Amino acid sequence: MSEFDRKVLIVSPLSNASGNKSTALRLKTYFKNCFVKDVKDLKDDVELNDFIIKNNISCIISFHAYRTGHLFQNGCIVPYSFIFVGTDLNVFSKNENHRNFMYGALLNSSSTITFNKYMEDLITKTWVLIKTEVKKQEKFLDTTRHVIFSSNQITASNASVFYQPTEYEIPHFSKQSHCHIFSLVAGLRYEKDPLFLLDAFQDWHDRERNDVYMVIVGAPVDPLYAAEFIEIIKKYPSVKYIGQLQQQETWNVLQKSIALINSSITEAMSNSLLEALSLGVPALARVNNSNEYVVKDGKNGFLFRTPSEFITKARTLLLNPHMRNCMSYNAKKYIRTNHNHAVEKSRYNKLVNYLINNNDKYNNNGNSDNCDEDNADGHSNGNGAYSHSDEE
Repeated sequence: MSEFDRKVLIVSPLSNASGNKSTALRLKTYFKNCFVKDVKDLKDDVELNDFIIKNNISCIISFHAYRTGHLFQNGCIVPYSFIFVGTDLNVFSKNENHRNFMYGALLNSSSTITFNKYMEDLITKTWVLIKTEVKKQEKFLDTTRHVIFSSNQITASNASVFYQPTEYEIPHFSKQSHCHIFSLVAGLRYEKDPLFLLDAFQDWHDRERNDVYMVIVGAPVDPLYAAEFIEIIKKYPSVKYIGQLQQQETWNVLQKSIALINSSITEAMSNSLLEALSLGVPALARVNNSNEYVVKDGKNGFLFRTPSEFITKARTLLLNPHMRNCMSYNAKKYIRTNHNHAVEKSRYNKLVNYLINNNDKYNNNGNSDNCDEDNADGHSNGNGAYSHSDEE
């Protein structure tokens, strides 16, 4: 089947507040004929199969095994592959009912995509009986488009909370012409833990550096958590929440920052972390398995475990411009090397070819060889799973 004849369906939650939408829309550009459907628009497997038949779909790439899993509990009339996201593994897999539900969806899938080796290993340990192949694919980042942003826009304001700005307008923090910004970009929910550093950061601001500010950008993903968060940060003058911004506006805030902060308890592959590195902005990232996979301590950023360790490393970064310049260079180099557009496009096209060409295997629930011809460094882990080499 030629690439002009094959038709790919991408199914995903498409909330503007998540990275799923931007990733799904980016993948769409890799195929000649591709549909993207929000999972909320498909009630069950019957509606999914009707859509497949009506549009002559050849195969499916589905984001989020838990959120889209109800569509695949009874299998599917075309081959499909899951892309696992962080909450699949870090949240839902810890609940036995949710774990069994995802198992039902995975049972007849042809392959599973993860963003790093940690996630790959976790899948094969969590669902040891799954025969599907597990493949690792790093995300590609495109931060080439941006709008003009002046550092003078980040100065002072009496308003500490901005909900969802209708225009791109950064609050003014003070009358001074210059201040130092540390940006935290994340949806407001428990796993992102944006409250983790606030006491230490405010103390640093009060005692030592009244020109440092933390700017938090992100949508209120969890409304209850967001409401609590908004009340709490009113007590912290050095912390400003400016709501959700457009992607290009967020990039420009990052470009005027000393560093990106990632305080997440758990992660899969943080879009904002990768975007910051792509822009040459060092990262200050809390230690977790996925952050350690991306941030090389002292190279393209710093890792921290405690608020006090964060302050020590933030201070070091602020006082050492040469170090920041070196980290900026290493950050961009890391993204160019490990999150390459051409490589991602090639691998997803090979995935689609694999799904289509192995249709008979899929229907018969047999075994297949790995489809990644380019990856000479790949390895089988002995459980029917396959990963790309650890490029990060």
